[in-house]
Formats: sequence, structure tokens, C-alpha cells
Amino acid sequence: MRSEKINAFVMMPFHREFDPIYKCIESACWSRGVFCDRADQSFFSEAILEHVQQRICKADILIADITGKNPNVFYEIGYAHAAKKSVILIAKAKEDIPFDVQQYQVLIYQGNVRLLRNALSRNIDGLANGLRPRKIIRLAKEVDGYLEYQGFAQASFKKLRSVVSEPCADGDFENLINVMRHYYTDVWIKGGLPGLVQTSNKRYWP
Repeated sequence: MRSEKINAFVMMPFHREFDPIYKCIESACWSRGVFCDRADQSFFSEAILEHVQQRICKADILIADITGKNPNVFYEIGYAHAAKKSVILIAKAKEDIPFDVQQYQVLIYQGNVRLLRNALSRNIDGLANGLRPRKIIRLAKEVDGYLEYQGFAQASFKKLRSVVSEPCADGDFENLINVMRHYYTDVWIKGGLPGLVQTSNKRYWP
């Protein structure tokens, strides 16, 4: 099963006015268990253009803010498309969308970070679910269903093994926590039993 992080790379102007938007994108990513960064958030030794190209190629999810029609951002989007990578496009207003980009879906946030966060969360979750292994998704759905039915927020691995449909070891639940660490965290249940606790009940399951 896949246990490594799902990574998102954000392409946007580095102007201070965009910092609240980046924080919103970062929050939406982290809430779905996705690591997020942009070119100015990490140390690198190579030239900036080479670094950006490498990050585009390595990222699982790409997000671009085309507000202001920044030429660097459009170069990065073009590079991503040439590399056969899909990009989640966002913009503050319709006026920020050039004619040749209107064929693509663009999330218009109108300066409303809450609107943007909710829309991004759905898009990111849909993409992230496609990257997570099917067993992880099935296991998460069954764990969620059990916790919701019982009205609990936590359960021991021992109890969960008795209610899920597939044979599972403690390692499967530990991997579930690791892959979806913004949905679950580990906990010790009374009696010294290892278990998990649900930290968010908001899902956008396919």
C-alpha cells in the first residue's frame, strides 16, 4: 500500500497580497492530508527555473492562481501541461481568465477565502482519493461508517478488526493513520489497546 505523502505544488505570484490565498490553499491541502508548498517555501541549490520545473514534475497535485495574469505563472502552467500534468486553476475574478484558458475549469473565489477553501477541498480530495490505494479508501469508509453508527470518535484496532470486511492487521490501521493523518491520529484506548481517533468527519468520498 502507498504510505508516502501526497504532495501539492502551488504556482502563484510571490507578492505579499497573495499570502492569505496561499495560506488558504495550504489549509485546504493539509485538511485533506496533502503536503503543500510553493517555490519560495523551500531551500534549493539549483536555479529557480530548474527548481520549479522539478517541483512541477514531482508533484502529485498542481494548483495555480492566475489572478493578475502573471507571466511566470502562465509559463509554469504551460510547462505543466507540456508534461501532461493537470492543474487546478483558481482566480479572483472572471476578468483574470484569458480567452485561451476559458476552456478549462477555473475556481473563482472573488476574494472569499472560505469559498476558495471549500471548493479546493473538494477538488483536492477527489484527486487525492485517486492517488490513495483502494484498500485504504475502503478501510476508511468502513471505519467512518462504524464510528458514525456507534456515535464514537475512537476505537481500538482490535474492535475495528472485528467489524471491517477484509482481514486487517494493526499495521493496516497504522498505515491508514499515516496516509490520512488529517482524518485520524493514533491513540491508546483504556486497557492499553492501540487504536485510532477520528479528528475530522468531513469527507468527499467518491
